[in-house]
Amino acid sequence: MREEPFALRIEGFDLRGALYVPRGECAHPGLIISHGIPAGVQDSLDRGYPDLAERFCEQGFLTAIFNYRGCGLSGGEFEIRGWTRDLAAVTGFLLARQDLDARCLVLMGFSGGAATSVYQGARDKRITAVVSCSSPAEFEVFRDEAAAREFLASARRIGIIRQPGYPPSLSDWMLGFEEVAPIRWVAGIAPRPVLLLHGSQDELIPLDHAWELYRAAGEPKQVRIIQGAGHRLRTDEEAMSIVIDWINGVRDLQTGKAGLGG
Repeated sequence: MREEPFALRIEGFDLRGALYVPRGECAHPGLIISHGIPAGVQDSLDRGYPDLAERFCEQGFLTAIFNYRGCGLSGGEFEIRGWTRDLAAVTGFLLARQDLDARCLVLMGFSGGAATSVYQGARDKRITAVVSCSSPAEFEVFRDEAAAREFLASARRIGIIRQPGYPPSLSDWMLGFEEVAPIRWVAGIAPRPVLLLHGSQDELIPLDHAWELYRAAGEPKQVRIIQGAGHRLRTDEEAMSIVIDWINGVRDLQTGKAGLGG
């Protein structure tokens, strides 16, 4: 495989990421992996998402990872509506490539990135499947102004909000989380498949959120509860093995091969 860094100009700043390209001259199925909302200062040496991208690239997927606005090397300020536009931009970038087999383009997100993946998957019919890991059904904390202000103070400390005076309207910034809430969008993914994964011991998002999303989703849908796992499913071998089997099944079904894997 080879790694290709990319930068997309969006709304006056650069959105930075990397594309992992499998061997071979044929068109490849696509996968876009979305990170969650950072809880602390990011470690520039953390190989978590690059290693994950390499793993899925080895399965034959043209795999993109990127930093949402406010995170890593990307510009901008953290804002959930903006994150949906970031994911739309990366989706368009991948769809424009000649080496993408557009019959299969999967979104996989973690936590806040799972929420934006559900949103984008419901709205963009070019997406052919969605994998949601540790997603909230709703962003309950952002309904409370005091809690939102506490989060903003933390966001400034860790650097995902950098501009003084941002956001200009706290109420509008908070409203974005209600608008993007996955419970409002998950049904719109159908009839394309959705896989919902959640750790039984998730310390941030209660397990009930996974079942709320499952009940709201259309068919085909699948929920897998990883016993003993916490919030960071990308580090859980059982969870990622389930995803590999599932998206390989999706690929085979959507490109005319064998049936959907479990």
